[in-house]
Amino acid sequence: MILPKPGELNRRCSIYSAKLLPNGKAEHSTERIPLWECWCKVEVIGGSVYWDNVQTEETVTHRIFVRSVKGKTRPQDLPRLIEVECDSLWYRAKRVTDCNSAGRFTLLECEVLNAALKN
Repeated sequence: MILPKPGELNRRCSIYSAKLLPNGKAEHSTERIPLWECWCKVEVIGGSVYWDNVQTEETVTHRIFVRSVKGKTRPQDLPRLIEVECDSLWYRAKRVTDCNSAGRFTLLECEVLNAALKN
């Protein structure tokens, strides 16, 4: 994995802890608690990676890189269910990892939910 270069973290995003709550029907609603605002790099994954993920029922559509900050954005500091809002698009993190185990960037592999989703 290639680490982001200077200037590539050029989008503002908000990271949320999400809780799925039953709403009395056969559906659920999402409660989001804001955790952190930061700069990020959003990258669409390639077609072959997408299809490999679909085969394993893990639909990953984007990679989001954020700077690793102790107590805030490191994988071990983030709760289990993470959602990210960037440019009016919502993403749900499927995997969170330390990019290249370098301790510099946290990589969120996400599925795009939909545009302007607000609960």
